Amino acid sequence: MSIAELENRKQQYYHQIQTQEAEIKRYEKLYESLIRFKSTVARTQEEYVAANNQKRTTLSDLGSIRPHCLTAKTYETGMSRVLNLTGNQIARVTFETLLVRAQAKTTQYKNSIAACEEKIRNYRAEISSIDQEIAAIRRAEEEARRQREAARRAAEAAAAAASAGKKR
Repeated sequence: MSIAELENRKQQYYHQIQTQEAEIKRYEKLYESLIRFKSTVARTQEEYVAANNQKRTTLSDLGSIRPHCLTAKTYETGMSRVLNLTGNQIARVTFETLLVRAQAKTTQYKNSIAACEEKIRNYRAEISSIDQEIAAIRRAEEEARRQREAARRAAEAAAAAASAGKKR
């Protein structure tokens, strides 16, 4: 393969490196965005749990006045349904599902970044190999040039010696 062809291959690898670096930046942005989303979900989940715990505390505090107050009984019945019914269960499961899926996606992004970094390492190794190949070709060309130059000088010396021998 010629030096020009090898240089062309190197440029293709440099282009691939740039492409992979752009992919890494894209995955990093997605990863950071998802981390912020996870943080928001976790904070919202904590607030939701705290609010429900406060409601449960309020319900337990009503225990002493419930037998004497119809409003307290009605509130306790309604709030118990809210806290124990399917909607509340769905909300808790939704929070957990969001967090689990977000974690899985962040792991996927990390793995994608690692794969891009591995490709970059491989491309750089190929470039290094090409550089060594180019250097070997240049050394061989230089050695061939030196040998041609030495052969030319030897031929000139022989011609000069033959010419000098004829003059005698």
